[in-house]
Amino acid sequence: MSGFNSPGLSHGSGSGSSNSITSTAATSAGAGGLRERQIDGLRAMLNATSSSSSVTQLGSSASAPDAAMWKVLVYDRAGQDIISPLMKISELRDLGVTLHLLLHSDREPIPDVAAVYFVMPTKENIERIAKDCRDGLYDTFYINFISSLSRNLLEELASLTVQNNSSNRISKLFDQHMSFISLEQEMFVLRPQDKERTSYYAINNPEAKDADIEGAVDDIVDNLFGVLVTMSTIPVIRCQRGHAAEMVGERLDTRLRDHLKSKRANLFAEGAAAGASALQRPVLILLDRNIDLATMVQHTWQYQPLVHDLLDFKLNRVTIGPSAASGQASRAKTYDLDQIDSFWTNNRANPFPTVAMEVENALNAYKAQADDISKLSSALGLGTDGASAEDSLAALQGALAHAGNQSLDASSTQRLTMAVSSLPEMLEKKRLIDLHTTVATALLENIKARQIDTFVDLEERILSKSSLERPLLDVLKDPAVGTAEDKLRLFLIFYLSSTDLRDAEIADYERALQEAGADLSAVASIKRLRAFNRMSTMQQSNSSAGGVLSRMTFKDFNKVLEHGSELFKQGVKNLLPTKQTLPVTRIVESIMEAKSGADEFRFFDPKASSAAMAGQLATAKSKATFQEAVVFVVGGGSFVELQNLQEYAKKQVPMPRRITYGATELLNAKQFLAQLDALGKKG
Repeated sequence: MSGFNSPGLSHGSGSGSSNSITSTAATSAGAGGLRERQIDGLRAMLNATSSSSSVTQLGSSASAPDAAMWKVLVYDRAGQDIISPLMKISELRDLGVTLHLLLHSDREPIPDVAAVYFVMPTKENIERIAKDCRDGLYDTFYINFISSLSRNLLEELASLTVQNNSSNRISKLFDQHMSFISLEQEMFVLRPQDKERTSYYAINNPEAKDADIEGAVDDIVDNLFGVLVTMSTIPVIRCQRGHAAEMVGERLDTRLRDHLKSKRANLFAEGAAAGASALQRPVLILLDRNIDLATMVQHTWQYQPLVHDLLDFKLNRVTIGPSAASGQASRAKTYDLDQIDSFWTNNRANPFPTVAMEVENALNAYKAQADDISKLSSALGLGTDGASAEDSLAALQGALAHAGNQSLDASSTQRLTMAVSSLPEMLEKKRLIDLHTTVATALLENIKARQIDTFVDLEERILSKSSLERPLLDVLKDPAVGTAEDKLRLFLIFYLSSTDLRDAEIADYERALQEAGADLSAVASIKRLRAFNRMSTMQQSNSSAGGVLSRMTFKDFNKVLEHGSELFKQGVKNLLPTKQTLPVTRIVESIMEAKSGADEFRFFDPKASSAAMAGQLATAKSKATFQEAVVFVVGGGSFVELQNLQEYAKKQVPMPRRITYGATELLNAKQFLAQLDALGKKG
């Protein structure tokens, strides 16, 4: 949208030319991940109030935060969801944000203060912004649209503000191209507000109109365009044939080509200069969810996927209700599980028992350090041996403050200083220990109640074609094992990995599921999808990977001790799953390494001419290998796939590959089954 004006308003692009907000941040991010680049873009956007109101001077706006320039941040729900996983309140305050308010809430006027708006370009939002200008809620308005503002809406905003004589309040107006949510350094999803249009159900609904599918594809293309602008790169595109991913690939290729041909500012100017051949550029791999359904319903044993599967976890926050074992009435609590949590980042891909051991190891290390401090406090006559670390540190801190008035030698003073300086680190360790003890205890309650270990074991045996310890039908009929949903997931894994089931066998399994209380709509949905898409080959490929998960029951676990001081003691090492390569990872590997099978995926290079793409160049480039990839799954993704891709990327030698994973939405098994159920009910 950069480069045209409307009465009273100047409109620029926040990720564009040298006069843009985000381009400076993107350049300074260097080789940073997608999350870092998006954070840099937000910082530059918030810092724009410290520069001149002239659009042509925005190139200097990405300076250090100007805390003296106080401002109000106004966002809609989409903007809130984008900022929430990236910036905490303290970080916003460091950038001069004194208040952050929802656009459609009741807001009082705050004169002589600048307001930074971060909203979607919708008619409703445009009308509210014009009303805010008319009412003079703030002195100056810096309007940032999350995605591209259409000419019609720009002209409507201009018309409304001119009519109420308030257009002079709008200092700057930009497209930020940030219509995605970065949950991790190299992971993103589309906005939750889009999920009804771009969900697995919407894309696979047999009753969907062509206009609905095209609208969903356009939404996905717009989001991916924003991702690429933020990364400042134009990738080579590879996509599946004959599915929604191919439509996305075609339209994204056209969108990028049109942008490069446009006379407007090139949003990829810096990235295009930095990258040369297709060998140096990343590859964008577009896949459909139907390429692998088993992963979406399979029970998992890794920490992060378990939290997502068993607890209320979204936008990097987990909400845990009162413990059933405690018997006490208490309110649910919410905890952040994000990049600044060192325990989380180090252990989220580990099997649950390994995490339990790490919690206990961290606790033991903390106790040892606390004991040392307690002994030091006692030796110096400042406390009693065995006092809590907090009490001992408080006594030591007081002693250090009055060290000049006490007969302490240099050695004692040095020991005091070292002990007191460790206080912040110790308090942070204790906070993380308590947090992850709480999370692990909540997981353990769910695991024991539903016998998740049994389902993990059975599914791994099914996928590896190993013998089961008891017939599957017996498990489905056993009322003591799992919930109806768990049994449905187990059967779907069995069904998807089998190619020779007789109708009579399937009927027996379905009858057992119905008796257990399961809804068979999801089964009907997968039957149709399997017939239409011929998924059996892919699922059979999936079943050949991986190994057997050694058997262990929770009889081997000791009870969780009071305050979570010792989470597990016995049998933890017996439940370590064998690594397996998922279908999505195999496809990514084949494309990045130009292995057999990669030719089945369409190839687009938006930077190549149409004549070159029609000739031998396309064939030659399709054989290229890549060090960096963006993998995007249309129809939903999972933490299991993310971790599997990251594991593949890290083990590549001599140079690990870099893979960014994205999806239309992040789904756990319950959420995915709900969409399968809805499709199954379509008849």
